[in-house]
Amino acid sequence: MKKLFIVCICLLFAVENGHAQLRSRVDERFELTSIMFALAGAPEYCSIGVPSYLQDIIDELTPYQESEPINYVRVLNQRYLIGYNAVSGTAAMMEIVDGEVRLQPQYDVADVVKYDNRWTEELFTTYLEMVNRFYRESDFHAFFTAHRPLYDEVTAQMDALLNGTVPDWFRSFFGKPLAGDIEVYVSLTNGPSNYAIPGGILIGSGTGVGNGQPYIDGFNAPFLVIHELSHHYTNPLFLEWWPRIEPAANVIYPHIADMMRTIGYGDASSALCEWMNDLFVIMYMTETGNENIPMYTALEMNKGFFWMERSVDFMRNFYADRERYPHVGDFMPQLVAFINYIADNFDLVLAEYENRRPYITNVYPAVGSDISGFEEIVITFSEPMFPSWGFNGTGTDDPTVECLPFDKVTWSEDGMRVTLCLQQEELKEDTRYGVYLRPSFFGSIRKFGLNEKCTTLNFHTISQ
Repeated sequence: MKKLFIVCICLLFAVENGHAQLRSRVDERFELTSIMFALAGAPEYCSIGVPSYLQDIIDELTPYQESEPINYVRVLNQRYLIGYNAVSGTAAMMEIVDGEVRLQPQYDVADVVKYDNRWTEELFTTYLEMVNRFYRESDFHAFFTAHRPLYDEVTAQMDALLNGTVPDWFRSFFGKPLAGDIEVYVSLTNGPSNYAIPGGILIGSGTGVGNGQPYIDGFNAPFLVIHELSHHYTNPLFLEWWPRIEPAANVIYPHIADMMRTIGYGDASSALCEWMNDLFVIMYMTETGNENIPMYTALEMNKGFFWMERSVDFMRNFYADRERYPHVGDFMPQLVAFINYIADNFDLVLAEYENRRPYITNVYPAVGSDISGFEEIVITFSEPMFPSWGFNGTGTDDPTVECLPFDKVTWSEDGMRVTLCLQQEELKEDTRYGVYLRPSFFGSIRKFGLNEKCTTLNFHTISQ
């Protein structure tokens, strides 16, 4: 909770009077620090989606992989767990002037420690020295300048997306306008991570690969941009109401802790703040006519926010009486009471979510039967499915069960059936086979993952 408080204080500076004309840019500070952590092996910075950019980093900068600056960053990451937003947040506090990387005048080292308590003054002071050494020794500015055409290509795509945003929504919804000088940074080295940072936002996973070139995902990127912008408003509001949310959060979090930790929310406060922020983003999408609201809602539920559909429905009451609730802050007593009710009835919430997940209704040849002589296995689902698939082994630790051999997967036109074409020549006599259907890859059109109770299918063959 202390960290959330510090982040709130920093983000408040970004909410000012003014009308924002949003434009994006790739900033040397973020590419510099992100690449240093990539060279040090920090996993979150090793997902570089543009092959040509990755190759240039390998060719030009990996010679410094065992240098003192990168070895120090490796220690920061592995021993002190400094990574993710501890890197981007402090990079936002830096500036590069006349070839020197330094803190901006309004910050000192004590501010860095207040912003993120993973840092100490000693660690950050040495880190800043090492950043400067790497910057000079690698001639990083030349590397950055040489890639300006690539950066321009990705920011042009992001700007086209930003032109479709509605800045006035923030004043209407939160009662405060979007800052006129808020920055939207795009990073090609920030992997799947996106952050609200002092003075702006940093978008990483909005960048992907289309034919080997930079590509802005039109489905995910709009959500991510509004998500990070909204954090500048949601975090202070959540902090204000946290004492009344905390009891419910402590009831809910143990049920979702494992799922939350996999996406970086290691405590009840950060998880519930994320739920509230994502709810507000869905409200933006709803107000601006986005057609993917059911999908966004289902994806949030699959992340672990099982009560998101209820949350979206409850927000109808906010819109039905804007005279009583001019802004969402005025609606917070109701939203707090809502989350308390969710906590009191969380067993019903879990059951409700499970009932929304698709399941297998039929398999032919039947599960547990002899598949000798069959050319295919047809699996029928309870509702239309998205035409994707993913498998992972046998679904059992039993070493006597072998992976089901098949070489082709096809979907029926209505999405109700998937066919696995068996490799007859690979089937052995008197052998048990299994296949595990990954729920995240077998999802309904509504975006709910396959029920875990029917993900493992077992078959066998007999001696001829």
